[in-house]
Amino acid sequence: MYRLNLGLVNFSRTCYRLGQIELAHHIHSIVDTIGIIHSKYDFNQFLNDLSKSGRIDEARQLFDKMPERDGFSWNTMIAAYANSGRLTEARTTFRLHSK
Repeated sequence: MYRLNLGLVNFSRTCYRLGQIELAHHIHSIVDTIGIIHSKYDFNQFLNDLSKSGRIDEARQLFDKMPERDGFSWNTMIAAYANSGRLTEARTTFRLHSK
C-alpha cells in the first residue's frame, strides 16, 4: 500500500508541476476517497500543491482533515490565504496557530 501511496503522491505532484492541474486534482480526489494519505509528509505535499494551484478552499478542507499539523502545514495555509488576498483568513489561521 505504501508504494501505491508514494506513487500516486509523486504522480500528482508531477502533474501539478507540469500544469496538468485537473489531472492532479482528479488523482488527489481518488487518493482522498480511498484514504491512503497517512503520513504528515504526504498531507503536506498535497496541501502545498493545492494551495500553489489556487485551490485554497480545497487546501483548507485537507488541512482540516490532517490528523497532525506541523509548522509547514500552518505556514502553507497562512501563505495560501495571504497570497490569494484573503488576509482576514490568513490572520485568523495565524492566531489559531499561535494558541
